[in-house]
Amino acid sequence: MINARMSICLMAAVLLVTGSVCFAYDFIWDNPCGGLYSEQNNWDPNGIPGFDGGDTVGFTLPGSYTVNFDNTYQNDTLYVDGSDVTLDINDFQYMLDYSSESSPSAVIGQSGHGSLMINHGIVYSLEVSIGQFDGSVGSLALSGSDTEWTTNFLENWHGVWIGDSGDATLAVLDNARFRHGHGLSAFAIESDAVIEVNAIDSEWYVDGQFDMSIWGNTTVDIRNGGLVSIGKLTMALERGSSAQININGQDQQSELQLHSTLENSLTIGKNGMAAIRVYESKLWNTGTMTIGENLGSSGLLEVHEKSWVDTWGSIAIGGSLDNPGGRGQLSIIDDNSTNENGVDFTPTNAAGQFMKVWPQGTITMDGGTIEMEYDNSLANPIILHGGTLQGNGMIWAHVENHGGLVWPWDEEDNKVLEIGYNYTQDAIGTLKIAIAGRDPVSQYSHLRVNKDGYGQVSLNGILDVDLVNGFVPDYEDEFTIISAQNISGTFSNAVSKYVFDGGNFDVIYNTESYDSVILTHYNAEPACSHYSMADFNKDCQVNLVDFAMFAAEWLDCNLIPESYCSGM
Repeated sequence: MINARMSICLMAAVLLVTGSVCFAYDFIWDNPCGGLYSEQNNWDPNGIPGFDGGDTVGFTLPGSYTVNFDNTYQNDTLYVDGSDVTLDINDFQYMLDYSSESSPSAVIGQSGHGSLMINHGIVYSLEVSIGQFDGSVGSLALSGSDTEWTTNFLENWHGVWIGDSGDATLAVLDNARFRHGHGLSAFAIESDAVIEVNAIDSEWYVDGQFDMSIWGNTTVDIRNGGLVSIGKLTMALERGSSAQININGQDQQSELQLHSTLENSLTIGKNGMAAIRVYESKLWNTGTMTIGENLGSSGLLEVHEKSWVDTWGSIAIGGSLDNPGGRGQLSIIDDNSTNENGVDFTPTNAAGQFMKVWPQGTITMDGGTIEMEYDNSLANPIILHGGTLQGNGMIWAHVENHGGLVWPWDEEDNKVLEIGYNYTQDAIGTLKIAIAGRDPVSQYSHLRVNKDGYGQVSLNGILDVDLVNGFVPDYEDEFTIISAQNISGTFSNAVSKYVFDGGNFDVIYNTESYDSVILTHYNAEPACSHYSMADFNKDCQVNLVDFAMFAAEWLDCNLIPESYCSGM
């Protein structure tokens, strides 16, 4: 007796006109209830495709069904368009060996909606397209520890296009593996690509170059121990494109690897907008990195607590390694106050490497550690070419401020930025200090540079002080804004006194027990508000030539050095 489910399937088979024209396919699946690949009656025309090699097969039958393998089969080309099909390979192999520029060996979602799930076996193919033409939607999922799709076939790697001109999803789940040689995602302006790699030992591997978002949008989620390993990754290639990767470990650390050691192996935002966010996970890059490479681009690398980032080459933020570019940001967010299992960011691993921060580049630290040591007590520099270094945390590197901004600050309870090696500030660099109270850790900015054998601070340029949160210092208050092994030079606008809209401080460069810069003797009235130019000329009796020497300092509302006047 035929049961109700079988009756429905038989009726559907008739209604779907299974004897329709085959178009370019040699065989079309013809059973809406699924069944054995080797059953001739399941195909139109009757037969077993790929039994002797060759043939193009199409899964175009509407509905969801499973096709079970009972042998190894080889086809020229596989098309899934209009079907939601599961291929249960049952520990056999499935080979797809035809490819040309216009016809990959596997197409999932050619012009309509096509969905393919692979279970329990290995697929070998040449080129693969998911979401091939405009308006199409393609979905490929692999699940299970015994499931793999690889384009390493006939001794060569081949490519995969995820969102060729349509939309696409790729899911690698429950210890499965998807491996190919090169590829791209979200090629067209309207293309959206979503990629998920979920569970420990689940792996998406790209041997060479992958271009993530040519004109469209891509989102990648790596979860629960998943691994993504790519030779060279470029994100958001053209204006208007966007790409983001979320690496989330939670109970099991996930990982993104870039394994090309000879090139700029990671570009976060070439001309479009791109971001990588790391949560309790790992990012490992064996080459150089650029964040916000070209003018008009935007790039973000955001690293949260219990995460580790290791990059073996130089890094540029807000440009390329050689030239300024777009907006780039490295953000380290470590909410673990004990600094146990916090953020460890380790860039560069050899002498001569660097982290360069261009004018539109920013490093923001909320705790965590940046380690740029490449040998015992030897470290590479962070070079601010007009860029910004702000926040609190530990930096094991030299910091060179060439026209940039250094701002030790945190909205909450830690306002100390600690530099393990040396700090240099040139004539157009700025150190910004915010004072919200009297405590040197929790209430006002403090730059600490005190490593034994290093701890050298060379000052020039600008000091910029703000009183915040309504705080008003007392006259006898002292604020140690820099502590170091040795300090040379002075701020050009604060040689002995700092004057600003909120008043003025005396500036003391202390060299007694250890070197420090101290602000004290606060006066709420700007120092020269009561002092006219006529008074200056009268008291110091200078001529115009002498006056020109001090004009810039006078116009900045700073006092004329006492040593000059006293010598008249």
